[in-house]
Amino acid sequence: MDPHLTLARIEGRDGGEPTFSSHLVQTCHRLRHKPLVQFTAEDFRILLGQDISVDVLLPLALTVLEEDPLAEGDYYPGDLLVAALRVAPAYFIAHPEVGVRLRVVYRRARTTLQDRGRRTTEIDEAAAGW
Repeated sequence: MDPHLTLARIEGRDGGEPTFSSHLVQTCHRLRHKPLVQFTAEDFRILLGQDISVDVLLPLALTVLEEDPLAEGDYYPGDLLVAALRVAPAYFIAHPEVGVRLRVVYRRARTTLQDRGRRTTEIDEAAAGW
């Protein structure tokens, strides 16, 4: 997959202009037209949290998480991991190899947080369904 492409281009659907003017809807629309190579942890977090283009985005987000298990968007260290852990279980049934990789990242993040004397509540709650 060419990382210079956008989600709209990869999926072959533009979606048109948003019909609702909330900040979140506008942001999701804008991100669908942003080249993937320019995505930040926050961009991945937002779209995964909205269950948008998970097939394309989760493997890319996982690459970020494998480099830094506590990669963070706008909220807290590990918020991208929480978004990834909350992806619908059906995705991981269809893509078990991604689930294996994500479990490894979760364990690394949990260990890192514990070593730093930080709480693991957010990632533990997100991983509870695993």
